[in-house]
Amino acid sequence: MKIAYGKIGRSFNLDRANMSTLGGDVDVLNELERLAHMFPNDEIVIVSRNTGEHPQAVGLPQNIVNVWHDADNVRQEMLRHKRVIDKMNVQREYTRPHFLNADAIVMWVGQHGTSNVPIPNVGTDWDDNVLTNPQDSFLNYVGFITLGINEWRDAVDGQREEAWLLPDVRNYFKGRDLKWPLREPMLAQYDKDHQAKFERWLDPRSPEELGFDAVWEHSVWVTTVQQRYAGVELAAITNPAVQSMPSLDGRVPFGMLINENAKDRKPTRLDVLTEWVVLPGIPMANVHGTWSERSLRMLGVDIQPLPHAEAMHAMGTWRSTFTTPASGSGWATAKPWEAFLMGTVCFFHPKYDEQDHILGQLQEDEKPLYDWLRVKTPDDLKKRVAAVASNDDTYLWLATTQRRFLERVFTQDTLGNTLRDRILQQSKVQMHD
Repeated sequence: MKIAYGKIGRSFNLDRANMSTLGGDVDVLNELERLAHMFPNDEIVIVSRNTGEHPQAVGLPQNIVNVWHDADNVRQEMLRHKRVIDKMNVQREYTRPHFLNADAIVMWVGQHGTSNVPIPNVGTDWDDNVLTNPQDSFLNYVGFITLGINEWRDAVDGQREEAWLLPDVRNYFKGRDLKWPLREPMLAQYDKDHQAKFERWLDPRSPEELGFDAVWEHSVWVTTVQQRYAGVELAAITNPAVQSMPSLDGRVPFGMLINENAKDRKPTRLDVLTEWVVLPGIPMANVHGTWSERSLRMLGVDIQPLPHAEAMHAMGTWRSTFTTPASGSGWATAKPWEAFLMGTVCFFHPKYDEQDHILGQLQEDEKPLYDWLRVKTPDDLKKRVAAVASNDDTYLWLATTQRRFLERVFTQDTLGNTLRDRILQQSKVQMHD
């Protein structure tokens, strides 16, 4: 079996020595390795743009193939073209056999546009000859992939379906150039539905004829795309089986990794930090992040950035931390799991993970964690930080119970098992004669 794998929107890094979590390199690479171990007798083929290393040269399993390694001839051919659409077509032709020969496709959602190849403007049809003009980056890093997926699904009239992983709820899938609607949910960190449009590329057949629940609107089908929590944030976590918990001795009471966010996201992180940490008087010595001079003056404290390579080590020197809504939205992120991994008690802001996907997985004997970690007011947070700092038994119980919870959830591997089922389901669909 061949499983095509990648990420739309950017070139991802294959070398752990050169990567950061910025842009999602860690989760994409971790899940690539986990799929390779899950399907050891099958071939995992990287079809999206990446840094080009030979997989085995950077320590990846033997059954991973990178079609962009030794692809200098393709890059040279792209350089010969001035128009980005022509460069995209070179990539499309190069990767086309890898899509057509795939038994299954797993793709991460990255930055993309409503159109990633020229298609009719919204409210028009092909006969109107008014086509979109996608950004160059979308043509280069998305367009050839959506066209490859379209052709792969065309071979079975849309009856097999790629699996999408959505690591950022703000970046929900909106590309109209994808031809076939998704009947299975996107695997995400939050439950949400949205309306989406799928360009039919002059295919005149109706949704009903092909078994889809959609309606025609000019040249597109309009239908609902679901995204459902599947533990996608755990893809960014190191396997606890190979990451021992740092010593619990000699830790400082509290620390945070928190960057300033946009002022139009409510609550802003400036508001959260002021209300929950600064005003209650929780020690700020180990709070790190990137902040504007204006916000630092408003906070009345000095917060210094911390290199990403040092972040996990720093977290492992604190007894407790605090996680806040991501850019004003209440979805689950990797932050609590990272804290659990490092033996750091992680308190939850009331609006963080508002659908309770993380702590909602607690078993009966772990339930006391819920009341401890979910704080309701700034005063609750201050008192619990103090309790964890002053009581060794309390800290030991919380840190070890969190860690066991993480180990159990990681072993259950909801994301991996869901992907396995999707891949096996895809591979069983027979192509037309």
